[in-house]
Amino acid sequence: MPLVFKHHSQSNFPGAPLAGMEITIGAKTFTEQYILAEALAEDLVNNGAKVNRLDNLGSAVLFDALAADEVDLYVDYAGTLWTTILKRSEPAVQAQMLAEVTDHLSSNFGIGIVGRLGFENAYAFAMGRISANRLGIESIGELANQPTALTIGGDPEFFARPEWSRVRDIYGLEALGTRGMDSTFMYGAVRDGAVDVITAYTTDGRIDAFDLVVLDDPKQAFPSYDAILLVSPQLTGNTAFTSVLGKWIGTIDTALMREANGQVDLDGATPKQAAAFLRARIDAAR
Repeated sequence: MPLVFKHHSQSNFPGAPLAGMEITIGAKTFTEQYILAEALAEDLVNNGAKVNRLDNLGSAVLFDALAADEVDLYVDYAGTLWTTILKRSEPAVQAQMLAEVTDHLSSNFGIGIVGRLGFENAYAFAMGRISANRLGIESIGELANQPTALTIGGDPEFFARPEWSRVRDIYGLEALGTRGMDSTFMYGAVRDGAVDVITAYTTDGRIDAFDLVVLDDPKQAFPSYDAILLVSPQLTGNTAFTSVLGKWIGTIDTALMREANGQVDLDGATPKQAAAFLRARIDAAR
């Protein structure tokens, strides 16, 4: 999908808390990001702001744009920032990681973190339920105890990342064969038996739709990938803005995000339609 810059019309609520503000929301290059950006944009418009959208940016480009006040808001993931911005590879418990990421971004870039949305879009290993039951596999370590070596499929980028080296070494998975494949195809590949296990993303709607099982990670080899709201330096101190965003904190769990993603990836809904579903579910729960 090419770079897209979208403009949302100015809200007709002159007395709203964000009246007169113009805000640019960024998004990365996958479904979840489009849905969240759309949902946030509609909420900000309803609170009086004019909202611009800047979609399809790589992680590094989007982070740099936020630090330079070219983007005002986007959703990132704690584990991504831990490895790419803080250059850390060692494990950390969830609270410690978020605290250190928050401090580093504030001290070095002036970027603010409003808080956690409530879900993680983490790396995980997933298998077809029938295969997992047949082999007696419930956790990652049990992949190493099979009489015949298994094959794991995943995004080629994953096998070059420190997360793969770490999980492989911690669980003794050196015998696993690796097969790089586009993330679009890997869910179908494990469902159809072309590979035994894949490196799934925990909020992907195809996990439920294809009846896959996410394997337990008892040694916490994978870092936390909490979805968090990042705010540009120039708007970090704007309490009206951060107060509106604060209403999103803790409102989206993994199952809800997975369902919204599945509506787009499996059912053909648009990100705007999935965002409306997401907001309706959040409003109903308040």
